[in-house]
Amino acid sequence: LAIARKQAEDALRESEDRYRDLVENSQDLISTQALDGRILSVNPTVARISGYSEDELLQMNVRDLLTPEVRSRFEDYLAEIQVQGDSSGVMVIQTKSGEKRIWEYNNTLRTEGVTTPIMRGMAHDVTERLRAEKALRQNEKRFRALIENSQDVITLIDAGGKYVYDSPSVERVMGYAPDERIGRSLSEFIH
Repeated sequence: LAIARKQAEDALRESEDRYRDLVENSQDLISTQALDGRILSVNPTVARISGYSEDELLQMNVRDLLTPEVRSRFEDYLAEIQVQGDSSGVMVIQTKSGEKRIWEYNNTLRTEGVTTPIMRGMAHDVTERLRAEKALRQNEKRFRALIENSQDVITLIDAGGKYVYDSPSVERVMGYAPDERIGRSLSEFIH
């Protein structure tokens, strides 16, 4: 009986260690919060990205991390998760140094196995991705303006020899509307 108990304790300890290691080393932001938003636990990633120590975070409410422009929606979030059992979306937080970061979250309510319901927080910092997407959109807009205002005809043809794009100057130079050749074969326009 003592050997069986020892084996069960070892298996439990090993299982707890695997889950602790997973949470502690996750690149995602993992936390638990009370139903009023008080932070109950955080993994090191939350501390690293927010700039607050784990001890500081455990003295805070999620509301304290939110930027002023989104803080007013926090009560709606709390109501949603308590009624539906989950909530997902985007939050804008302000780090300890004052930098704004954007986190996509998918949080769930835990009611089983606890004396008081708690929220499980899972988030991913998407700030850099969103910045890169914005820069890409700005570059696309800039290059599109260059191409569409060029005096030269600029044409894109796919691997199958079909027109994908003609710049507006194709009408002035060749007499075709910019979308007239789209989807047609290059060979149709060679004399």
